[in-house]
Amino acid sequence: MPAASPSSTSLSIGQIDNGRSARNVIWLSAGMMMTQQEISELCVASLANVLRIAKERVKTDAKFSRIGLDSAMVVYVMLELEEKLGIELSTDDFYDYPTIDLLSRHLAERRAAAA
Repeated sequence: MPAASPSSTSLSIGQIDNGRSARNVIWLSAGMMMTQQEISELCVASLANVLRIAKERVKTDAKFSRIGLDSAMVVYVMLELEEKLGIELSTDDFYDYPTIDLLSRHLAERRAAAA
Protein backbone atom coordinates (compact mmCIF):
# COMPACT_ATOMS: atom_id res chain seq x y z
CA MET A 1 0.00 0.00 0.00
CA PRO A 2 1.45 3.40 -0.93
CA ALA A 3 2.61 5.62 1.88
CA ALA A 4 2.44 8.63 -0.44
CA SER A 5 0.17 9.48 -3.30
CA PRO A 6 0.76 11.27 -6.57
CA SER A 7 0.82 15.03 -6.24
CA SER A 8 -0.22 17.70 -8.70
CA THR A 9 3.42 18.33 -9.65
CA SER A 10 5.08 16.31 -12.36
CA LEU A 11 7.06 14.15 -9.91
CA SER A 12 7.22 13.43 -6.20
CA ILE A 13 8.85 10.78 -4.01
CA GLY A 14 7.08 8.35 -1.75
CA GLN A 15 7.60 4.93 -0.26
CA ILE A 16 5.90 1.63 -0.82
CA ASP A 17 5.93 -0.87 2.01
CA ASN A 18 4.71 -4.32 1.04
CA GLY A 19 5.22 -5.67 4.55
CA ARG A 20 8.62 -7.13 3.70
CA SER A 21 10.58 -4.14 2.46
CA ALA A 22 10.12 -0.47 1.76
CA ARG A 23 11.41 1.11 -1.42
CA ASN A 24 11.58 4.65 -2.70
CA VAL A 25 9.50 5.41 -5.74
CA ILE A 26 8.96 8.39 -7.99
CA TRP A 27 5.34 9.26 -8.72
CA LEU A 28 4.70 10.67 -12.18
CA SER A 29 1.74 12.97 -12.70
CA ALA A 30 -0.06 10.21 -14.61
CA GLY A 31 0.04 8.11 -11.43
CA MET A 32 2.87 5.90 -12.69
CA MET A 33 5.69 5.42 -10.23
CA MET A 34 9.34 4.61 -10.89
CA THR A 35 11.89 2.98 -8.64
CA GLN A 36 15.60 3.70 -8.79
CA GLN A 37 15.91 0.39 -10.66
CA GLU A 38 13.42 1.58 -13.27
CA ILE A 39 15.33 4.85 -13.65
CA SER A 40 18.45 2.75 -14.15
CA GLU A 41 16.66 0.73 -16.83
CA LEU A 42 15.70 3.96 -18.63
CA CYS A 43 19.35 5.01 -18.55
CA VAL A 44 20.43 1.63 -19.94
CA ALA A 45 17.90 1.81 -22.76
CA SER A 46 18.88 5.36 -23.67
CA LEU A 47 22.60 4.60 -23.60
CA ALA A 48 22.17 1.42 -25.63
CA ASN A 49 20.19 3.39 -28.19
CA VAL A 50 22.72 6.20 -28.54
CA LEU A 51 25.69 3.80 -28.55
CA ARG A 52 23.85 1.44 -30.93
CA ILE A 53 24.51 -1.63 -28.84
CA ALA A 54 22.29 -4.21 -27.17
CA LYS A 55 20.97 -3.24 -23.73
CA GLU A 56 22.55 -6.39 -22.32
CA ARG A 57 25.99 -5.01 -23.18
CA VAL A 58 25.53 -1.86 -21.08
CA LYS A 59 27.06 -2.36 -17.65
CA THR A 60 25.54 -0.17 -14.95
CA ASP A 61 28.83 0.08 -13.06
CA ALA A 62 30.95 1.05 -16.11
CA LYS A 63 32.06 4.66 -16.40
CA PHE A 64 30.37 6.53 -19.24
CA SER A 65 33.76 7.47 -20.69
CA ARG A 66 34.80 3.80 -20.78
CA ILE A 67 31.76 2.71 -22.76
CA GLY A 68 32.31 5.33 -25.45
CA LEU A 69 29.87 8.08 -24.45
CA ASP A 70 31.09 11.41 -25.84
CA SER A 71 29.82 14.90 -25.05
CA ALA A 72 27.32 14.97 -27.92
CA MET A 73 25.89 11.63 -26.81
CA VAL A 74 25.64 12.91 -23.23
CA VAL A 75 23.41 15.74 -24.44
CA TYR A 76 21.17 13.33 -26.34
CA VAL A 77 20.82 10.99 -23.33
CA MET A 78 20.31 13.96 -20.99
CA LEU A 79 17.45 15.33 -23.12
CA GLU A 80 15.78 11.93 -23.35
CA LEU A 81 15.98 11.40 -19.57
CA GLU A 82 14.68 14.92 -18.92
CA GLU A 83 11.67 14.19 -21.11
CA LYS A 84 10.94 10.79 -19.61
CA LEU A 85 11.57 11.72 -15.98
CA GLY A 86 10.22 15.26 -16.09
CA ILE A 87 13.25 16.75 -14.34
CA GLU A 88 15.96 19.14 -15.47
CA LEU A 89 19.44 17.67 -15.82
CA SER A 90 22.86 19.10 -16.55
CA THR A 91 25.70 17.57 -18.52
CA ASP A 92 27.66 17.96 -15.27
CA ASP A 93 25.45 15.25 -13.75
CA PHE A 94 27.03 12.73 -16.12
CA TYR A 95 30.53 13.71 -15.03
CA ASP A 96 29.74 14.02 -11.31
CA TYR A 97 27.91 10.65 -11.37
CA PRO A 98 29.85 8.79 -14.08
CA THR A 99 28.02 5.43 -14.04
CA ILE A 100 24.40 4.44 -14.46
CA ASP A 101 24.33 3.16 -10.87
CA LEU A 102 25.56 6.50 -9.50
CA LEU A 103 23.42 8.62 -11.83
CA SER A 104 20.18 6.74 -11.16
CA ARG A 105 20.80 6.92 -7.38
CA HIS A 106 21.48 10.66 -7.70
CA LEU A 107 18.29 11.22 -9.69
CA ALA A 108 16.20 9.35 -7.13
CA GLU A 109 17.82 11.28 -4.26
CA ARG A 110 17.29 14.59 -6.03
CA ARG A 111 13.62 13.87 -6.40
CA ALA A 112 13.36 12.83 -2.76
CA ALA A 113 14.98 16.09 -1.64
CA ALA A 114 12.57 18.10 -3.80
CA ALA A 115 9.47 16.34 -2.45
